[in-house]
Amino acid sequence: MAKYILTIVFLVLTAFAASAQDETETEIEYPRVIKTSVMPTYSVTVTETSPGIHIVRFDGTLEYMSGYLLNTLIQRYKPMYVDLNSTGGTLIEMLEPGQTLHKRGIPVRVLKDDICLSACAYLAMYSPYIDIQGQLGLHSPYRPTFGYTETLQDLYDNGAMIQNLLTFHAYDNGWALYLYYTVLIESDRNTYLVFEDSDAFHSYRWAVTDEQTFTGAEYEFEYKKLTFPEINRRRIEKSKESLDIAE
Repeated sequence: MAKYILTIVFLVLTAFAASAQDETETEIEYPRVIKTSVMPTYSVTVTETSPGIHIVRFDGTLEYMSGYLLNTLIQRYKPMYVDLNSTGGTLIEMLEPGQTLHKRGIPVRVLKDDICLSACAYLAMYSPYIDIQGQLGLHSPYRPTFGYTETLQDLYDNGAMIQNLLTFHAYDNGWALYLYYTVLIESDRNTYLVFEDSDAFHSYRWAVTDEQTFTGAEYEFEYKKLTFPEINRRRIEKSKESLDIAE
């Protein structure tokens, strides 16, 4: 009887060891999505490209709680890159994730066929480096709506507050103020200054620019003035060009 019990115990332990060995030998396939948070107008995805190496991607509109969620996942996973694909949103949502990008020195990417416009572009500017493979577009900030109880003084004060915020934002993150003033003068609510090249955009950093002699003349053709429909048409044209080259 004792031998019979010992035999059963031996077989059970052997089976358990074999099962554990099979689990150990099972390889995890990379890249793999390990976290996805989907909201009605935006989503945030965390992809593990290799053990311990992560990429956080934001798609959609920067609006209520999106900045908090994006910032939380950036802090938790400490990604190698943050990929942005957004038409913009409210500036207040860029503050928390932007400060984390700046503090941790995390690069931002705007991948091929992606766009990063308005508040998204200002968010990207917190990063020490922006890899532009798609389109990044800036325009002069505006208030989308205002209440009937607001006075002209309220509107003026709010506008001045936004302009002060973006002025300090540009300077604190190493961007020449000439870029911000160019955006104010050359764009409006419906027209963006669009960059499709990383080097052209980074040439506006004060770290590599002499503000005293910087006239912007040499960068005259480094950006395109496009409306949103034109940005979409440009994106489709670039995709077709890529397909033609691949064929």
